[in-house]
Amino acid sequence: MGFITHQSSLSRRRNVESTLRISMRDATILQVISANMEDGVFKSSTNEGLVYVNESFIRMFGYDSAEDILRIHPVNLYPSKADRDSLFMRIEKSGKVANALLQYRRKDGSHFWGRVSTTKIIEEEKEYVIGTVTDVTLQQEQDELIKLNEQRLREAQSFAQLANWELSLRSKQLSWSEEGDRIHGFKASEEELAYSRWVEGLESMSEKEFEAAIAQSLLMNEAYEFGTWYNSPIGERRYLHYICLYR
Repeated sequence: MGFITHQSSLSRRRNVESTLRISMRDATILQVISANMEDGVFKSSTNEGLVYVNESFIRMFGYDSAEDILRIHPVNLYPSKADRDSLFMRIEKSGKVANALLQYRRKDGSHFWGRVSTTKIIEEEKEYVIGTVTDVTLQQEQDELIKLNEQRLREAQSFAQLANWELSLRSKQLSWSEEGDRIHGFKASEEELAYSRWVEGLESMSEKEFEAAIAQSLLMNEAYEFGTWYNSPIGERRYLHYICLYR
């Protein structure tokens, strides 16, 4: 019995040592991956704040070193405490947050947009949050510029009573801008037979005449323009001028 017990203890000790070696090796691999990631990687205690950040995280927030950023309270990384509280409420509710867009604050007080993904874990009866932050400021600024330009275009079209439109000659799929909805009295994007409904409203142009004129303009590689009275589905009659360009 003693011999068997000795062998069992030895075997267990070897298994533990093997597991520790594997764990240390895996930890080293994860450390190397984290250090070379462009995304900011972090680990934060719910009560004590940040306990780990990689180099990308440090640079992203404008700090000089890991020691520098680990000394501060994480609330300083947000424009307001409410932003951090809202994030942690979402984490507490579902255990994780994926690809959430938040605004963050750098050490110098400037702000940037980041997408954060986090997961709550339990280690030695303590709660931690681990995750990544990706700086998407440039993308967000471009999206906002596009939205601003679209808004300006809509305002200009509304002021000039001008709309842009597009027709696929093969599928007869018709679409136009918001001002086109107002001019024609219906939303082309919500009508399966928008093309037919539009042609029916033209007083001086039949479907065959329109398609023949378009075919001729394509053959000659020229723009085609025409004017006609139009009767909208809501009972309005107005004179419209169309400019057709092939793309």
